Amino acid sequence: MELDRKSAIVTIKNNSTKNYAFPIELTNLKAYYENDIVCEYFNSYHAPSHGLSFSLKLTDPKTKQILEPQRPHIHIDFEAFEKYLKENRECFSLDQEKKEWQVKHKIKDKTKADLNYYIYNNLIFLRPNQKMSYRILIDLENISSEIYFVDRYDTKPNTKYLFQLYTEIADCIYDLLTPEQKEELKDYTLFTGKIISNIIDCNSTPE
Repeated sequence: MELDRKSAIVTIKNNSTKNYAFPIELTNLKAYYENDIVCEYFNSYHAPSHGLSFSLKLTDPKTKQILEPQRPHIHIDFEAFEKYLKENRECFSLDQEKKEWQVKHKIKDKTKADLNYYIYNNLIFLRPNQKMSYRILIDLENISSEIYFVDRYDTKPNTKYLFQLYTEIADCIYDLLTPEQKEELKDYTLFTGKIISNIIDCNSTPE
């Protein structure tokens, strides 16, 4: 991982001799919670969930204490939000795409179909010694760039922290793939385990 003023360049490399496939959401980060288990996260699934995103972990280098994310209370008018979605239904094509996905892959349960769609369409494929890089926004005031359910870090201005990205991919994620999808992926080993970035000592606010 490399940091600049408002973003990070993340590079993932397969140093093994196997072909690996694993799901990572490349468009968002999420806050770091200790003992965060993705399978439990999926049980309370809401879209967008960012369950497959890297967690951004901040540590105070002096105290070695991991910062706890804060979630300020935000009043949400769900009735107004539902009305907005209905009035602008033609602007959103994802729901229809997910319905077609559910039918195509013969998944009876809608929630499982949504999760299947999310996992399968965020799969990364890396052959031996292959690597991929992407840029991701880092906003400590809103880790996942959400409108609602905002997670943030209360950092001290011009104070250095240790920045690190972390994710743990568990077997339960692949249980949500269909047998046919797993057959399509037979040339790849479905990776399980932790992916942890290098640690960067960086100011919490840009200089």
